[in-house]
Amino acid sequence: MGRIQAFGSIFVNDREIDTSKAVVSIDGRPGTESDLRLGQVVIARGIQEDEASPDGITRTGAAVEIIVNDLIDGPITASDPDSGHITVLGQPVILDETTIIDMLAGAESVEDLNIGDEVEVHGFPMADGSVRATRIADRAAGSEFEATGEASAVTPTSLALNELSVSYTAAALGGATLKNGDRVEVKGSTFGVARQLIATRIEVLDELHGEPGDAGEVEGSISRFNSFADFMIGRVRVATNESTAYAGGGPANLDVDTELVIRGDFDQRGTLVADSVTVRGAIVKLHGQVYTADANSLTILSHLVASNEDTVFDDASQADLDSLSFANIYAGDRLEVRSVNNPGSVASLVAQRIRRVDSLEETTIQGFVTSLGDPVFELQGIQVDTNQETDYRNIRGETITAAEFFALMTEGSIVKASGTQISHGSIAATEVNFEID
Repeated sequence: MGRIQAFGSIFVNDREIDTSKAVVSIDGRPGTESDLRLGQVVIARGIQEDEASPDGITRTGAAVEIIVNDLIDGPITASDPDSGHITVLGQPVILDETTIIDMLAGAESVEDLNIGDEVEVHGFPMADGSVRATRIADRAAGSEFEATGEASAVTPTSLALNELSVSYTAAALGGATLKNGDRVEVKGSTFGVARQLIATRIEVLDELHGEPGDAGEVEGSISRFNSFADFMIGRVRVATNESTAYAGGGPANLDVDTELVIRGDFDQRGTLVADSVTVRGAIVKLHGQVYTADANSLTILSHLVASNEDTVFDDASQADLDSLSFANIYAGDRLEVRSVNNPGSVASLVAQRIRRVDSLEETTIQGFVTSLGDPVFELQGIQVDTNQETDYRNIRGETITAAEFFALMTEGSIVKASGTQISHGSIAATEVNFEID
């Protein structure tokens, strides 16, 4: 299960899946391959193959069934372009740089979406009831209004889904007795008093289980977190153990709303037991003073930073240059660098964004733990010194002890450290935490 990343046939979770013999359904109706779109979240059932090569693992598969279900169909009732949030049929929706917007009117960003636009939303449910959108498109003409989420304020005749009030006195329930906390899919065609949706059908959505021994993959955000070893991604229960391998972060970086890709096998209970957990969205950040600079690159905190055609330069200093580039960045300048990790070298980065500022409150590193130690460890090869004055925090920002912090930390964990730079390649940390931002 995951979003469609590309075509040929389709790519889901970096796996190329042959769809030529697949039976396709779209929101419970028969469909075809031509109905598949970028950003749709799909369940693909079939076979998969992993083949090791010098360049990594080549993942392929062949689907016998592909199921597409959006989460919301309805009008946009509120929009906050600055935060990337909209409300659709009373459901909060979060857009980010990965959201595909495919509207006939040509909308390309959240700023182009208007209150009253009728849309369908594909994405991943979050712990607070919102949806992280992977695709927003025009709602199909004549289709029903639809919302999916956790039922609250349930009475014998009505319920609420976030801000949406639903009357279900005339709805087909399939024999279900509704209660608070049920994850439900609600459909209806008309509204009653005070914009209450008159439901025609309500389905209680149970956990998704695989057959024991079957391989499974799931992409999404942690919607319920019991522990590092027991959590939910949407409707799929996931378990980890001492054999689970991590990439893009470590167990200490897991919490509600962390976006993951899980690969593993289903056990006798239908739980997906993870062989691997990949944390999505891990960003390397370096906030500090430039050590050397030339026309093509610079060094900051012992890291060589280069750019490419997608790098955004922003000058927020008093110089306020419209065309900031390496050519007018100098040793001693203070920068905020945002990057993804270069897998070939922890000391070499290609910047997504370089922002020059007049001053920095502290030197900051966010990156991967490359060497364990207590009280000294390394992030991205940069030495981080901690002491009894350092503030230690978990992923939720809660204060923990030094012993608890170092017990959670593993090689590959994402840690953010802020403090004072004491050399070209080290800082004295005033705070360290597992938050990803």
